[in-house]
Amino acid sequence: MVIAPAVAAPQSFYQAFAEYLTEQGMECITFDYRGTGASLSAQSPFRIQLPHWGQKDLEAVLGFALATHDSRTLPVHLVGHSIGRQISAMLAFLSQGLKNRFGREWRNGCFGRRD
Repeated sequence: MVIAPAVAAPQSFYQAFAEYLTEQGMECITFDYRGTGASLSAQSPFRIQLPHWGQKDLEAVLGFALATHDSRTLPVHLVGHSIGRQISAMLAFLSQGLKNRFGREWRNGCFGRRD
């Protein structure tokens, strides 16, 4: 389960939710978008553009999840909160590129089996 955060919500905000899902047998990934939470750096500030959160950050996290998890047997699910859900919808719209890159299809909120 990839948890895509809301604007200004650090990944620690989702810790209890991720722990609950882990107790139910799911693997979870939380993250901070560039320029927020743990990725915020005064020494190396990002020039933040909202599309980068989806096109670079969320896509990279999904790529990591797909590369480290056998989604042919179990899908990689994505849950988004606020902007995280909107970015997820954008990725679904752009999913042909992800399908070509990762060899998986996006359907019903998850990447996984094609059947």
